[in-house]
Amino acid sequence: MCKSDSLSGIGLYSGAFGRLLFLAHYLQYHPEENNGCFDRYAEQCFDAICSKPAIHTYCNGMAGVLECLRHLTRSGRLEVDYSEIEEQYKPHLLQCLQRDFARDGDYDLLHGAMGVAYHFREDETFAAETARWLHRTAICDGDRLKWQSTLSPVEKGIRGYNICLSHGISGIVLVLCALARHHPANTEITELLRGAVRYILAQEYDDPEVCGCHFPSTSQESQPQRQASRLAWCYGDLGVAVALWNAGKVLDDETLKTKTHEVILHAAGRRTLRETMAYDAGLCHGSAGVAMIFHYMYRQTGDERLRAACDFWHEQTLAHARWEDGIAGYKFFFPSEQPEWRTDLSLLSGVTGVGLWLLSMQHEADDSAAFDWTELFFML
Repeated sequence: MCKSDSLSGIGLYSGAFGRLLFLAHYLQYHPEENNGCFDRYAEQCFDAICSKPAIHTYCNGMAGVLECLRHLTRSGRLEVDYSEIEEQYKPHLLQCLQRDFARDGDYDLLHGAMGVAYHFREDETFAAETARWLHRTAICDGDRLKWQSTLSPVEKGIRGYNICLSHGISGIVLVLCALARHHPANTEITELLRGAVRYILAQEYDDPEVCGCHFPSTSQESQPQRQASRLAWCYGDLGVAVALWNAGKVLDDETLKTKTHEVILHAAGRRTLRETMAYDAGLCHGSAGVAMIFHYMYRQTGDERLRAACDFWHEQTLAHARWEDGIAGYKFFFPSEQPEWRTDLSLLSGVTGVGLWLLSMQHEADDSAAFDWTELFFML
């Protein structure tokens, strides 16, 4: 990573700051290997965000960059004052948040308004503006609240309702949970959260054993044909469960937490490729991301069955290192008209994320903060 001359984008999930995150964690455990490469790479990263305007998103832009810097500085892995950079970008990011909400409701956690709202969750102005726009654009369905979004990144005209974590209403729920924790007096946030949770729960299949999962990829009204959603962080039962679990904690709703536990235990029984569609090792939709969520839910519940599921998917992650021409043995599956396996350096779907997961598992016993980076994936 340090040898790369090109940053190939600044993004937390897609580019340079994801690799900076990995290096900071790696060198915490292996300081003898720091020959100055970390400082040089960090300088390159800061030069990149200071030299030209960057996009605003959590995946590829400044919202994710600033969240990465917050994590690294608060955890003591990086000593830098980035407040001036944050203040410089803050007005622009507020405008981007407002623009995304106004533009056909671009609520996307990775590529739209909610990622910006998540980083500025402690800020009163951003919290109030997020709640105002969500209230203004919500579609009431009885006591449920839903938001329409683009369902296909390829076919832009296809719109509907999506409950997934990465691009849908579960992502909205996670941001509302974060806002509610920091702004408990704002009852509008809590009511939005309750309405969104009711909508997600209404999308549950009544026959998960037959369907193979509890929730569809998008929603029952936008995906009327019943088919199994994948086992992944981005789409399907796992991401939905993380959102519902956090809502249960924020709302102090034991019934909701019990329901979530039921969903995650059912997911723990899905192991085959046909049942899971977990083709590679990545965090987004591969085995490391599945292991990450089972590990998180094990820590939250103490249920050893979830620890066993985590260990199974960790072993699957190790087994994916089988490519002679891969990076550390890893290549990643890219579905298209002509599906192919490629190398990928990114944090979200590539070897940087896999490396961070493996590093944390290696040091789990001797470092209570080994998994604190998972907050960047909304394991709150």
